[in-house]
Amino acid sequence: MASDDSSEKSHAERLVEQSAKHLDTRWQYYSIIATERISEGVSSAVRVVAVAVSLLMIFFFFSMGFAFWLGERIGSVAGGFALAGLLFVPGAVLSYMFVKPFVRTKILESFLQHDDTTQNKEGHS
Repeated sequence: MASDDSSEKSHAERLVEQSAKHLDTRWQYYSIIATERISEGVSSAVRVVAVAVSLLMIFFFFSMGFAFWLGERIGSVAGGFALAGLLFVPGAVLSYMFVKPFVRTKILESFLQHDDTTQNKEGHS
């Protein structure tokens, strides 16, 4: 009987060890997945910020050039800057109204598409 108890105990110990190894492996797997997603998100954010800063600089210099040009045409540099600024007000209002919902929709679609792709790679349906 003692041998039966020891074999059952060793079987239970092996089962506990295998379960612990399985949990550790799953933890490592999900850590890698999380790291991958975070790194993709950070790299995308850096890329978006770099493009946005570049576009803002281009827009700024074109705006300055336009304001000076308009100021020369009307005979007042300050007036040129004021008129140039007024021209950007409708663009600012439109972007405030339409850009946020558009960007939010695109971000949600991107996450859903990424999630579907990830599930297909893992073999889930």
